[in-house]
Amino acid sequence: MKTVLFAGYPKSGNTLIGHSFLYAGKEADPTWDYCDRSHKCDSNSPSKFYDVYQMQRIPPANPLFGGSRVCVKTHQYNLYSENLTNSYFGGVGEVITIVRNPFDTLLSGLNYFRVQWAEYGGLPQVSAIALNRLMPEYDYTRGNFLEDMKIDTLREKTHLDDVLYRFASSGTVFYNFYVTSGPWCNFAKSYDSAEVPVLSIKYEDLVDNQESTSNIISDFLQVDRGHVLSGFKKQAEFAKEKKKSGDSFYSKMKTGYWKNYFSKKACREFIDMYHRPMTEMGYCDIIEEVFDI
Repeated sequence: MKTVLFAGYPKSGNTLIGHSFLYAGKEADPTWDYCDRSHKCDSNSPSKFYDVYQMQRIPPANPLFGGSRVCVKTHQYNLYSENLTNSYFGGVGEVITIVRNPFDTLLSGLNYFRVQWAEYGGLPQVSAIALNRLMPEYDYTRGNFLEDMKIDTLREKTHLDDVLYRFASSGTVFYNFYVTSGPWCNFAKSYDSAEVPVLSIKYEDLVDNQESTSNIISDFLQVDRGHVLSGFKKQAEFAKEKKKSGDSFYSKMKTGYWKNYFSKKACREFIDMYHRPMTEMGYCDIIEEVFDI
């Protein structure tokens, strides 16, 4: 049995794809209990089951693959291809890397500080350091953190262009993600050395071009198109309900919401520094929009 690895930089959408393949497995076999009680698992948030760091033993195979594959989502930067053989269940058969434009990734990463605060009642030390590096003027120990860190509040009270500049100057690093995931600009490329088939997809395409992107993924993995598309649709409904409930993990923002928070000048300066990785990831459309080409 091999692993299908969904690899994405944090806040880039591999929870979306992890969820979707759980639902697709249920489509293939309605009796499948993806929430194996031997694992820490919340049936309302099945992605936790697919976080490789929470697994204690081999998870049940996803019936979408006829019992030949388990699906694992990871934020792990691929240091060298041997990791794919030694670190995952049975070795990796295929990799899907999911990328997201840097501007929305940054805003979603800022929202993640709120997620952590809501979950832990404060920030873990490494996250407090990360926040300070991005927003050194902000004292998170004062005021109403959950309100202060809302993206719209930050737009009113903080110069988000400065936050983008610091993100760029750091090498596109979230300090709290760095040990596991490295910098945003290098994450997806780290899987280029994998000696297994790799498909790279964009978060924006999963959201805005769901059916065509779902079909590309299905064909790459050689699984039923209908089951996979149904899985993505069910995940979208799940996320919609979570947003309505006020769950801070599921931001209400749409793809491309960076346009409402960063100036074109700041985005141009970022692109000047990271034109190559943005081009390699397929974001020529954003480059053209920012530079009015």
